[in-house]
Amino acid sequence: MSRRNSSPRSRKEAEDRSRSFAVLTRMRRERLRLKPAAGLEGVQPETVRHWVGSALRKKRPRGDYYAKPYDRIPREVRVFTPDGWTWVLVRDSRTRSRIAQHASALALYVRTGNAEPLRRFQKLSFRAGGNAYKFVTDSAVIARLESADELPVEGLYREVGAH
Repeated sequence: MSRRNSSPRSRKEAEDRSRSFAVLTRMRRERLRLKPAAGLEGVQPETVRHWVGSALRKKRPRGDYYAKPYDRIPREVRVFTPDGWTWVLVRDSRTRSRIAQHASALALYVRTGNAEPLRRFQKLSFRAGGNAYKFVTDSAVIARLESADELPVEGLYREVGAH
């Protein structure tokens, strides 16, 4: 087995890594142990431990694996900027969650015109890759990018190393 949380070298490894993240998400969301969550996602627990092992912990030496509240596993995330969508390598799951919440609020605004969910992102930013990014909440910028067919975009993640 190669180093933990490494980059996938093939399409199958990229799929395994993606499915391992799905297991991790389910473990956090539903507060499940590794084996039941992996079974529900159709992934071997060993595969999950290989790809997202640093985000797991054991209760006892021979105990079950549980998901840590957050991780620092790098993933490329699609971020909405004033210039459109761009890929950013984000190393913290809490930041990735905030980016996903912004993308959901943005999609709701585009679909319904309801700007209320976007308001909580005003004056908020995050750092990734040595750069600071502000969450886009300006309706004029969003309208300009929507007219240029930049909105909406499906899929938030791109697997590192599987391009």
